[in-house]
Amino acid sequence: MGWNSGYTVFEATVVGAYNLGKLDKDLLTVLMEPYRDTDIDSGGSRDLVAKDGKRVAQIVIELWGLEMPKAQTGNTTMTPMNGKNTTTLSMSR
Repeated sequence: MGWNSGYTVFEATVVGAYNLGKLDKDLLTVLMEPYRDTDIDSGGSRDLVAKDGKRVAQIVIELWGLEMPKAQTGNTTMTPMNGKNTTTLSMSR
């Protein structure tokens, strides 16, 4: 289990700055720094959505100039223990 409340704060900060039109790669780097070498976990997500419908993962990935991964298809089944899909983000270099 990771640091859920850390993710809650990170998500709100990133989505808020993005909605204000102030978020760029440099600011995102600064905002991510306090989470370096921590175990923030998306179990703390409040499922925030930006004004344009993007979630924090899409915002971060696109700011880094990458494409969102395509949804996996097939016979993959995932049953999280807490009933909620979670992702752990690694903030180390």
